[in-house]
Amino acid sequence: MRVLTVLGADNFTFMTGGNPLTGQSGSSYSQNSFVTDVLNISSGIPSSGMVNGGNVTINDDSNSKILTPDSSGNITASDGVKDIITLSKSDISSGAYSINNFNTSEDTLKFTGVTGGSGNTLNELDGDNLYGEAISVQYNPFQGSLLVNFGNDNQDNAVYLTISGVSDASEVAVILA
Repeated sequence: MRVLTVLGADNFTFMTGGNPLTGQSGSSYSQNSFVTDVLNISSGIPSSGMVNGGNVTINDDSNSKILTPDSSGNITASDGVKDIITLSKSDISSGAYSINNFNTSEDTLKFTGVTGGSGNTLNELDGDNLYGEAISVQYNPFQGSLLVNFGNDNQDNAVYLTISGVSDASEVAVILA
């Protein structure tokens, strides 16, 4: 693990996806919004100690960012940003995962390390074998969310993903890699 301490960071402007030296615009953030929106630390800047916000990759597209689950299995997408929510076989090895604030018109769900399956939307993956077992995609009308069941872990517990606020799996764009 690497630790970075930046003195006076509360006075900085943090830019992603741009290069001010060449005139390429990007997205600018205050220290607090950089921590919560880019580094995916929902609790904000810690008053002491360290906080793990999960893996974040800042790519060359200033209008999108890649998100992975935090240590609790949660992912919160950002409004107005093309989030690429990435899940690998190791991310989905056990437990429950949830995506909040998913916007079907701007966000994408990406599965990496896929051993099977085909399709461009989540409904096309229903019944496909992505990580060793056939997945099941269904709408939960009681919670107003999509439920993606990946099967069971090695202790026979269900492994699943909930996408809150989304009712139509055909509107969830997916990438298989």
